[in-house]
Amino acid sequence: MELEIRIVGLIHSEQVIIGENKGWKRSRITIIGDGNKTKQRVTLTEVVNNEGEKQFIIEIDSSTIGDIIIQNIEIQKQNCGFLKAEGVKSVALRECNFFYGGTIFYNSEGRFEITLCDFKGNSQLSEINSFISATQGTVDIFCSTFYQGSFAGQGTGCIVCSQQCISCLIDGCQFIRNILGAGSSAIAITTSNCQLLSI
Repeated sequence: MELEIRIVGLIHSEQVIIGENKGWKRSRITIIGDGNKTKQRVTLTEVVNNEGEKQFIIEIDSSTIGDIIIQNIEIQKQNCGFLKAEGVKSVALRECNFFYGGTIFYNSEGRFEITLCDFKGNSQLSEINSFISATQGTVDIFCSTFYQGSFAGQGTGCIVCSQQCISCLIDGCQFIRNILGAGSSAIAITTSNCQLLSI
């Protein structure tokens, strides 16, 4: 059974959790920004967290068995991450914008696809975490732009594939005016299990 969620307000401040009691048995869940029902991009903002933990606007836990598609969403300056995904068959981000943050953490054996997305840091401010950090599975990134990120430290950068990632395909992407400090890089592939690497 599939589920499609259309977010119609232009700005939302909430957390989406897909897990054991919330949609985990669906074969596909699609979240689409449809601002004012005119297909305008919808801005998601963080939820205030009093516990001091690293929060993500969208969390997909390890019990989730289906495919997740997130489309036409915008994230502006946040003190939290955008997406933490574990245990899904696949996640696809399409036509999304991430401004001044919105870290993505992918830890699943499935496929992680990013298409037509923009990631923008603020190189005038302090260093940020990697835009994308994947520790398992297959990573495919197409026609996306990474700019004005500021990174320092081993294993940081625009895209980081580490630990158990088995494939990384980056095609038609641009890396513009990123500041790369000691130990960082635009693309960091540190996994010893990579069977396919194409940039």
